Amino acid sequence: MKKQRSLIIIAATTLITCLFIFYSLLNSGNYGWTLFLTVPFLIFLYAGYLTTNKESSFAFGRLIFIWTLVLIGFCGLLLLLQFEGAICIALAAPIIIFPSLFGFFIGYIIKKTEIGRKTYSLIILLGIIPISQWFEHLNEGVINSNISTSITLNYSQQEVWDLLNKEVIFNKDVHFLFQQGVTLPTKMMVSDSTNELIVYTNNNDYLKLPLSINDSNKSLVFNPGLENTPEPMKELSPYGNFDAPHLHDYFWIDQGSFELEVVDKTTAIIHAKTNYNYKIGPKFYWKFISDQIIDLLHQHVLHSIKAQLDYTHTNQK
Repeated sequence: MKKQRSLIIIAATTLITCLFIFYSLLNSGNYGWTLFLTVPFLIFLYAGYLTTNKESSFAFGRLIFIWTLVLIGFCGLLLLLQFEGAICIALAAPIIIFPSLFGFFIGYIIKKTEIGRKTYSLIILLGIIPISQWFEHLNEGVINSNISTSITLNYSQQEVWDLLNKEVIFNKDVHFLFQQGVTLPTKMMVSDSTNELIVYTNNNDYLKLPLSINDSNKSLVFNPGLENTPEPMKELSPYGNFDAPHLHDYFWIDQGSFELEVVDKTTAIIHAKTNYNYKIGPKFYWKFISDQIIDLLHQHVLHSIKAQLDYTHTNQK
């Protein structure tokens, strides 16, 4: 009985240690494999160990129920303790689910088997963290991605170009993500006097983006860079404004452009292109998420241009 209590104390202590490591990683801005995979695996491993009754029989449904409660509690703590905002938790949830579930079942197995009687079996697992950080260090670096989205418009190249050089007001009907805080342009216009693309966003901000190319009837190219890229989102938090480290200097746009392609005299294709960088891991996952969000943004912009052309054309009849 004393040995069982000592193991529980060790498990609880290492669980708290994992939480402190999780907190320190968030505060240091080290967003990668260790934060999103290794630490959730360990936290839920110890949670699985602590919530398992060694004498009870195996019940898959009960284990999933307990794991779900722990996961909800874990996400709730992140919000209440201001470790993270709701949008980031929602975006990270798919990649956290597998390691947390796997860790929970490993904790269950350790408690149920002879391994659980070995005190060092719980402590030695903490060695996974420096190994994970070493692996992460070997694979760190900035990742670059290019996204291109197109739409065919039943308007001439000149009509499309004329609109791009006027005020474009974007649709208010937007994807759920943009409604909840992901930065979205609401209006844009070209300033001929300063040769800038002026963009207003849903976060009550506006940007003046110098145009590197303003080729009549062909293309508009702008290069925001790190300094002129807006914050990717405003996090949702019970405490109002929440300023997480990943909102700064982890994502920036190198180049954006609108390019026109002539199909015939009454049809043109407009291509929206974004070349961006990010440095959050695991890179394969966040590249997929970022690409999807950028593509949604492109679609919103392009369909807004089409809607404004349709509206203008209808009112001219």
